[in-house]
Amino acid sequence: MRGKHLPNNEKVGGIGAMNSLASRGAVLPTSPHQLKVHRTSDTGDARRLRILYAASNEFLTKGFEAANLDDVALSAGVGKATIYKYFHDKSDLFMHCVLDAVTQAAAPLRQVLDADGPIEDILRQFAALHICRMIQPVFGGRPFYEMARTLVGASISHADLARQSKSVFRQNLGVPLVEFFKAKIARGEVRGDAGFLEQFSIILVHSRTI
Repeated sequence: MRGKHLPNNEKVGGIGAMNSLASRGAVLPTSPHQLKVHRTSDTGDARRLRILYAASNEFLTKGFEAANLDDVALSAGVGKATIYKYFHDKSDLFMHCVLDAVTQAAAPLRQVLDADGPIEDILRQFAALHICRMIQPVFGGRPFYEMARTLVGASISHADLARQSKSVFRQNLGVPLVEFFKAKIARGEVRGDAGFLEQFSIILVHSRTI
């Protein structure tokens, strides 16, 4: 995936596409058995969603290295060539799956940070919700911690995946935390460096998760 840039969420075929489909009355899949829809009513958005859903389950079941795009195509009800219409290669497809999972998991966390109230209460809610989101299903119908575990395994031998996944997590969780602390510092509710407080908060959350 060298030289490729992840598109914006609405171009990924994930959350933005799901909302768009829902707004048009489309029935979104909630299990792998619902992925194979009639091709006569197929759309580009629906195909992309089915590919992402099938790929997420393939990666989570077999891991990045063993995942097979032929099996993804079969599960999604498309030809293998169709996958390459939407994604450059297996790494690109994997990172879009990660982006969808992280975006879904992070959305309610960002809402907590946007709420008014004492900083202690907000951070407690953030930490509690973060732990809950780790075990709740995300895109693909599997718990988020499974995607995180698969991502760690893939990142060990693929520097590009490690770098891009770090950017995805940073944009969806790190940046909102920094902005939250900057606002609290400006109001005099807390003292310190926003970047340090962001890193410290993430460490605390993950230590509790483990």
